[in-house]
Amino acid sequence: MRVLLVEDDDTIADPLIEGLGRYGFAVTRVVTGAAALEAPHGDPADCAQPKTVLVEQPAPVPEAVGLLVDRRARQVWLHGRPVVLSPKEFAVVALLDEERGAVVPRQRLIEQVWGPRFFGAGRTLDFHVASVRRKLGDPGWVETRRGVGFRLAVPGPVSPPAR
Repeated sequence: MRVLLVEDDDTIADPLIEGLGRYGFAVTRVVTGAAALEAPHGDPADCAQPKTVLVEQPAPVPEAVGLLVDRRARQVWLHGRPVVLSPKEFAVVALLDEERGAVVPRQRLIEQVWGPRFFGAGRTLDFHVASVRRKLGDPGWVETRRGVGFRLAVPGPVSPPAR
């Protein structure tokens, strides 16, 4: 079955194309309504055999927090927009989200994301956390507690230290 997707934002279109592809749809993407009107129409056979596709919408994102981790869909949403993460990046965020606000020890993150017998480079976790911070657009989402671990937090304005 063919689908015509009209979307000008790559961060929205790419996950949709990937998701529809998993359901067996061939997706043609255009970025304007005018281009959609000029696009070739699908086979009559496609129109004669409608299929139902359930697309789960994530729960509403709390405005104060803005970050939603959907473990079933393995998707992270920030302010209602999908954030594309690698499988390991997603696992780090999901684990931090399970205990949002609490510090998750480095060793626990490494054991649960990479496995208890992981003997890779010592900075692998730091590399993935840095990548997550970059993709979330604000390093304040993942705080480092030196010598302990990391915690998922709501970034806020930086205030001067108390005297």
